[in-house]
This record gives sequence, C-alpha cells and structure tokens, in this order.
Amino acid sequence: MAGTALPAEAGNSVIGDHCDMQLAFLRELTIGTEILVEAHAGIRRRYVVRYTQFLDRADVWVLKQEGPTRLTLITCSPADVQNPSRLQRYAVSAYALDDTDAGAERADQTHARSGSLDL
Repeated sequence: MAGTALPAEAGNSVIGDHCDMQLAFLRELTIGTEILVEAHAGIRRRYVVRYTQFLDRADVWVLKQEGPTRLTLITCSPADVQNPSRLQRYAVSAYALDDTDAGAERADQTHARSGSLDL
C-alpha cells in the first residue's frame, strides 16, 4: 500500500488484496504463526502473527507507521464468515521477530509458534 514501508523494511508494511485472490490464506493464520517474507534483492524477514481482527473499512489506524516493524495484511471479509459485511475488512498483524514492540517484548518471546508460512 502506498505510503507504507516496503516488505522486510523497518516500519509497517501494509499489503491488501481480495480474500479470494493472493490473500485467501489469511483465514488459515493463527496467533503465533510465523511468516517469512522475501522482498527485493533476496532480503528476508521473519514475522509472527500477533493479532487477527475485523475492522470497519474506515479504520485507517492500521496503516500508521509508528511502532515496531510489522507486516499488516488486509482483505475483505472472507466469504465463509457468518454475516459478512462489505464494510468490514479482515486484518492480520504480524510483528518482526528481530524487533522489540512498544511493550518491550520481542514478538518471538510473546507467542509460541504454532506453524509457519512462506510468502
């Protein structure tokens, strides 16, 4: 998303797509799932999922660049969600494993890893 960090760079890298396209896997992610992103020039960064949530599409706070290095994946409400709303978005927030969050806890020390996913 324009105005956000590029994948694997410091800041909040926000990527959005339709729930039935490249981000269809989002509904399979759970807290603690590890995500490996390979960006330009072969740069890799590992993230761990910290939050999943439904947002009103007017909630733009998820685009903010302050705070720890993270990956925010946003899509429309998955079709299999009961009573989906076209006004809602599904967001997954994953924090870089090598950065410290605002609460001074490393993401990899806060949640047990329950799986992994390479992007």
